Amino acid sequence: MCHSLPADEIHKFGSDEKELLRWARRMSMAPLGAPIGSWGEGFNDGMAFCAILHQTDPKLLDLEAARKMEPRGRLELAFDVAESELGVPQLLEPDDLLGSRPPDARSVMAYCAKLKQACDENIAQAQAARSDEASSLCAWAEAEAERMRVEAEAPRLGST
Repeated sequence: MCHSLPADEIHKFGSDEKELLRWARRMSMAPLGAPIGSWGEGFNDGMAFCAILHQTDPKLLDLEAARKMEPRGRLELAFDVAESELGVPQLLEPDDLLGSRPPDARSVMAYCAKLKQACDENIAQAQAARSDEASSLCAWAEAEAERMRVEAEAPRLGST
């Protein structure tokens, strides 16, 4: 079911091919412990996709459980999670990557471009939420410090 996008579609998501592969390598390096080799074979067992999703948000999938799965199961898991949790359309099927011929690099790039866009949005939303939480915590701490200062001064004011 390979749905290939032309190069201009890949560029539309702010990534050229080399930049996109660097992003995929960076996102998957820590969880995998080894770099993705190429667009074709680097993604055919599903671990790279699972690692990228895990790096985006560890709550999205259990990477250790994914490691124990067969490649087809990992690919199905990654595609299902990316679609249901991040809204990434399933442009690839496991058979596109598991077949006897090498995967179509353009199709993998197109899927990665969509995945990058969704992951970047998810990370930005998480950072914004943490920033909002930190701001709320700082405001609470300032209010508490002021309350404690007023309480500490209250007895001194009454004794003079």
